[in-house]
Amino acid sequence: MCRIGKREDYFHCDNCAGCFLQTNKDEHHKTCRNNLLNSNCPICFEDIKTSCKKICILKCSHPIHEECLQEFTVKNKPVCPLCNKFYVPTDTENMKSWIEVMDTAISETPIPEEHQKKVKIKCYECEKYSEVQWHPVGHKCQNCQNYNTFIL
Repeated sequence: MCRIGKREDYFHCDNCAGCFLQTNKDEHHKTCRNNLLNSNCPICFEDIKTSCKKICILKCSHPIHEECLQEFTVKNKPVCPLCNKFYVPTDTENMKSWIEVMDTAISETPIPEEHQKKVKIKCYECEKYSEVQWHPVGHKCQNCQNYNTFIL
C-alpha cells in the first residue's frame, strides 16, 4: 500500500516497504528501517501502512500520523510517544534556551545537605548512563548535556 497522491511526488523504499515524499528523499537514509511502516500509530493505534492519513517519520524512526503528532504535542513535550526521544533537533535555539532555563532553575534551588544524594540516570537522547546529584527540577545527562533523562 502506498501513499495517495501524484506518483512523481513520492519514491518507494523497498527496505521500508512504503512510499515517502520526494522532498524527504535525501534524508530518508537516517530513518530507513526494515518494514518501517508495518506498525500502528502510537496515538490512535490505526495501522500505518494501510492508512490514508499523512504520516511522518520521527528522527528516532518511529512512524506516526501527522495529525496525531500535532495533537500529542499540544498536551506533551515534543518527544516520541514510544521511546521518549525528542523529535525536534536538540541543537536549536529553543532547546538551548530550555536547557539554560533548567540550569538556572537548578542553580537557584539548592538542595539542603541532608537531602543531597547521588542517583543513577539514563538519557533518552544518547542512551548513556550517568551518576548525578538528585534534584526535583531535573537531571542533566553528563554525556550530551540534555535533561531528557530518567532515574533508574
